[in-house]
Amino acid sequence: MTLRSRIVGMLGRLPRRTAAPEVQRSVPTRTRDDVVLLSDVWLPRPLDSSSALVLIRTPYGRDGMDLLARLLAERGHPVVVQSCRGTFGSGGQFEPFGHELEDGADTLAWLADQPWADRPISVLGASYFGHTAYSVIAADPGRVSSAAAAVTATDMHAAAVYPDGVFAPETALMWIAGLITQELPPFQRWHTIRRIRRRMPAALDAAPAEADGVLLDGKTYAPYRDWVRYDDPRDPWWDPLRRGEIRAAMPPSTLVAGWYDPFVVGQLADVEAIASAGRDVRLVVGPWTHGSPAIATTVIREGLHLLAGAGRGGATVWDEGLSRWVELDAWPPPAIVRSLVLDVDAALRLEPRGEVDLVWQVDPADSPPAAGGRGLNPDFAGRRRQHARERRDDVKVFTTHVLRHPLTIAGRASLRIVTDDVEAHAQDWFVRLCDVSPRGVSRNVSDGFVRAAAGETAVTVSLAPAAFTFRPGHRVRVQIAGTGHPFHPRPVRPEHRRLLSTVAARSVLDLPVVVDGWGAAGATVTRRIP
Repeated sequence: MTLRSRIVGMLGRLPRRTAAPEVQRSVPTRTRDDVVLLSDVWLPRPLDSSSALVLIRTPYGRDGMDLLARLLAERGHPVVVQSCRGTFGSGGQFEPFGHELEDGADTLAWLADQPWADRPISVLGASYFGHTAYSVIAADPGRVSSAAAAVTATDMHAAAVYPDGVFAPETALMWIAGLITQELPPFQRWHTIRRIRRRMPAALDAAPAEADGVLLDGKTYAPYRDWVRYDDPRDPWWDPLRRGEIRAAMPPSTLVAGWYDPFVVGQLADVEAIASAGRDVRLVVGPWTHGSPAIATTVIREGLHLLAGAGRGGATVWDEGLSRWVELDAWPPPAIVRSLVLDVDAALRLEPRGEVDLVWQVDPADSPPAAGGRGLNPDFAGRRRQHARERRDDVKVFTTHVLRHPLTIAGRASLRIVTDDVEAHAQDWFVRLCDVSPRGVSRNVSDGFVRAAAGETAVTVSLAPAAFTFRPGHRVRVQIAGTGHPFHPRPVRPEHRRLLSTVAARSVLDLPVVVDGWGAAGATVTRRIP
């Protein structure tokens, strides 16, 4: 045990240590196409024949997994950490998503010949190496006994590359920035990252087909160009990114998500699909962005429950409004739809008092700032104050009266927007749900985006899932903008948006309300994650 593993074990409330691990570095595995993949093998001493083996396949380096592997091995589980092909000493060329199914299958075949691997196999992964974990399951569902996955989704195309059916430059550019710098020497890496950070705003402003060149100072990244080029979701080129078929055959699993992570929509859809298929699945959602440190300790703790055969279903979600954890029987909990009409005086009301007709300009050279949300960039992801957005003329806000009683939502809110054919081409709509404090400070809760076809006069924007209690004295607010930049490309020309809410057709915010709050829903509310 190291001092670090001891501290993390205590802070993460992990089970007590039962073994002293030994590690074998750079153990080779040969694939069907004669590529050698390198693995670090962590073997606990003594080695319990009943303990499951944990397989982690990652493109981000084995050294970065040392603490995770040690914590698992100290609790009796052999751990194999393998570098994906083309990364950190493994042979071949790294082609994102291209070889994970076959390489996962070949790794399982190799493990079948190892005397210390004659045991159940569990997979663990987050983000891209959540995809590699799902690929191992897809390769041989019956061989995997459990799965712990975080901030990832079975369909990486829909969850990350083309969320809402529209390319996501912020996610793509942030990811390639990490990929191309991760194996550089420390000083060169630091210097390169600084230059990339300076160029990131300009890259996000550029057309998607040119953005990698802006970010990389004239160089290009071939996989990124392919992501932009293959813009038809039906193209079989995207098949390697999709592992949705495993949801009906998932082993007992725990999925860990963050309310401010780009994958949360796809990940919670996975939970619902897995549960609907009758498979055992547990969900934990915290107030986290993609890189929040608490995700790692949560995955380890939940994964150890699974490995011990003590997996549990249900969902544990963070209610940011109450600053409490909520334990639910399932996600989403029962809720009713409460509709609020967009009304005169920038109000959200149960009963309208007038009509709304707003027209504004969308300027591609001057988009509203991100100010939080579900992004990878730590400069603006997460829950943030909204004054920089809400003071702009191109962001329209509608707000309720001061609440007298708590209002708890759980699930996906949506906004039905009535418009007209102002533009002869597709129109982007970005909607954000906010909580306004008694002092007037507005902070984001959830958001959603849609690209409406030309001529559509009624548009529905589904927001990302949320579990949030608006407390007495607070107000509910919705923001409406005509661009989803920087999460989606900015418009290529000046455009107009028109928002209508009239007697003939109302624009309406639908909230999934938990009637009488968590207590009435049979939920347990606690300060500490169960």
